[in-house]
Amino acid sequence: INAEYMGISARREILSYIQMEPTPELVMLREQLLELDKKKKSIEGEIMSLTETLTAKGMPGVSSPLVDKEGFPLPGIDIYAVRTMRNKLIYLKNDHTALMKQIDIGLKKLHASYKEAKKVSAPAAEVITKLPEEKKVQQKQAD
Repeated sequence: INAEYMGISARREILSYIQMEPTPELVMLREQLLELDKKKKSIEGEIMSLTETLTAKGMPGVSSPLVDKEGFPLPGIDIYAVRTMRNKLIYLKNDHTALMKQIDIGLKKLHASYKEAKKVSAPAAEVITKLPEEKKVQQKQAD
């Protein structure tokens, strides 16, 4: 976490999350998000591979026409293979979009659960770690 660009309240909130004991619900949500992240990386890898193959030298690319001006297939290109790869690329992009929506919903649930768990545990603990910057500010104000 790059603390330089975060405000003090955001850093304090992150520290309180780290100090919290995770509930079974939080652990389950986190595991689900990690699994979705693995799927996302796999899909992104396939998309990159197909894109590299389609844009390689001698290939028509991702969206350029497969026929010449007269309507004849381009010579030296396996039209069926290119169409199959393009089709798979489109499916993968749609799957990636749907997966990103699931991850977004999961992250929102995870953060809401952390906030809820923090509200429940805060009255019992009331332990807030002060950051070094806050201590310096308080010392200057005291002097």
